[in-house]
Amino acid sequence: RGSKTNQWCGQCPKCLFTYLILAPWIPEEELVQIFGKNLLTEASLHPIMQALLGETPDKPLECVGMRAESREARRLLLAQAQAQNQTPPLLLRA
Repeated sequence: RGSKTNQWCGQCPKCLFTYLILAPWIPEEELVQIFGKNLLTEASLHPIMQALLGETPDKPLECVGMRAESREARRLLLAQAQAQNQTPPLLLRA
């Protein structure tokens, strides 16, 4: 959606997958600078997160990775978040 302006839209499967896969390795502040917000706190993205994780029958058509990659990134993020007592809502709901 933001390709014409060279920005991340923050609302599509490609944005959420990219954010999710980078989040275990890049500090939140840096990701927020790149994406404009913390996508893991956006309740509107819950259906997309479910699809990325394979909790729905359909996989997004955009360029996203495998469901196993999404699940592993979520697992890593949950472990990090629980250690800090700060679990983003989208990780809890998925």
